[in-house]
Amino acid sequence: MINIFLGICATLFTASLVLQIIGIWKKIPLMVLITKPFLISMILISYILIIKNYLPDSRLLLIHGTISLSFAFIGTVLFMIEENKIFLLAGSFCFLISTLENLAVTFPSFKLYPQPIWLIILLTALFIGLILTAFLIFIRTKKLSNLLIYFFSMLISGLYMYSAFITFSGDTKLYSALLFAGSILLSFTIFTKIKREADNKSPLLTFLSIISCTISQLLFASGCLLMQIL
Repeated sequence: MINIFLGICATLFTASLVLQIIGIWKKIPLMVLITKPFLISMILISYILIIKNYLPDSRLLLIHGTISLSFAFIGTVLFMIEENKIFLLAGSFCFLISTLENLAVTFPSFKLYPQPIWLIILLTALFIGLILTAFLIFIRTKKLSNLLIYFFSMLISGLYMYSAFITFSGDTKLYSALLFAGSILLSFTIFTKIKREADNKSPLLTFLSIISCTISQLLFASGCLLMQIL
């Protein structure tokens, strides 16, 4: 029965992703609107169906993964009503919580895999550069409320990418590679969202934002599953 549900989820996800790409490319807003909620929701349902089979050992991964994907899904839905400033801010806040839950999965790596001081300095410099670049791009919009949320989103996503890299360097396995790749795409998603706000909702940036967000959530879920299985 579980395999049937997983097959349905995989089919809906694939169909929705293809229709999303067609809808954005052909500029069919209704197609984008209808299919967008199916992307992360199918990842969430599939994740729960699989990870629950490893309880009680998978309890923490079930909690963090479910909360992360749930808030990412809610944020995606709220962003669909981006004409309303309140929904836009709420969606950004949801993604901030989602990223915090991602960070909760990889954060123990700071203690498990100590890094040389030169690497810490280098990664910190790159981290600060990423934050400042996003800040300088978005400050042109002069929307203080949005600026603060995006600043903290970049801060947390950068820290998540930092910890995911340490996880990968300390335990070079497929699960850590997926988590690290997902963290890069998540930071890229936030960056494109910031750039999109500054560039009056560019269609290309909209496409990149949706695709990178979807793939980053898929990589995160896959990484968590493999972390438990392996």
